[in-house]
Amino acid sequence: MKFAIIPIIASTMILGCKTNDNVNSSTEQLAETKPQSRIICKKITVTGSRLPIRRCGTKQEWDEEKRQGEEHLRQLQAKQQAPNLVGEQ
Repeated sequence: MKFAIIPIIASTMILGCKTNDNVNSSTEQLAETKPQSRIICKKITVTGSRLPIRRCGTKQEWDEEKRQGEEHLRQLQAKQQAPNLVGEQ
């Protein structure tokens, strides 16, 4: 019985070493990817829901969404500051 376990342990160790090569190569590939193309996931709390949703996108997509939100906010603030001249004479 002892002799049957030894080949199983040895083969597991050999297979374990072989799979580490794949992990190292995939880690190197991740390191070589551009920072702009990396996927970033965020948990976003939705109003009216107790469960946050998970949204993923590239850094470039998140930057664009942030820029659009800031632009929309600027437009709303500009409308509030401008007097309402429609119908007044």
